[in-house]
Amino acid sequence: GDPLALGRERAMGDNSTKDLSFNSTSHPPQRDPDRNYAALVLGIFLILFIISGNLLVCLSVCTEKALKTTTNYFIVSLAVADLLLAILVLPLYVYSEFQGGVWFLGPVLCDALMTMDVMLCTASIFNLCAISVDRFIAVSVPLNYNRRQIDLRQLILLSTTWIFAFAVASPIIFGLNNVPDRDPLFCRLEDHNYIVYSSICSFFIPCPVMLLPSI
Repeated sequence: GDPLALGRERAMGDNSTKDLSFNSTSHPPQRDPDRNYAALVLGIFLILFIISGNLLVCLSVCTEKALKTTTNYFIVSLAVADLLLAILVLPLYVYSEFQGGVWFLGPVLCDALMTMDVMLCTASIFNLCAISVDRFIAVSVPLNYNRRQIDLRQLILLSTTWIFAFAVASPIIFGLNNVPDRDPLFCRLEDHNYIVYSSICSFFIPCPVMLLPSI
């Protein structure tokens, strides 16, 4: 054959091989995340258990006249917080753990998840504080305590727990989590100062409030 033609074919073959090797190195195939099936099964069981338990609490108080006491209204508020946590927050955490701890749903949904998580967990703890304060009032001034019908003082106490819980969590939804070096593949609280602030508001302040009435 023609030696010039053979040389051109060999050169074209070498160039195509180089192009293939360059493409394979510059665009490596994406590996699927390791699926955590144990987290999926355990998470689904936990979600169903929490939903069923708190639904029973709410239905019991709503349907049984003997259970419609002021203390049980606080317990229903606590059950609603835990119920919303199981419906809105835990499924997304289970999904993330199933994907090997990697977050594929974007920063907007991550911020919404963090906000709901902080707010509902804080609301649960604040409801426990409200129950403790309500019990303290019932023991301290039993003659002025309405056991059968919720009054204005108890309604304010219930509303305050949810308003304060939203106030603690609201900085996240207003952009506090948008730090410059944020990794979109991980959903977490990014601001360390906010982590300290939320821990103080959600745990360290409510703890003595729950303990002092029992002293």
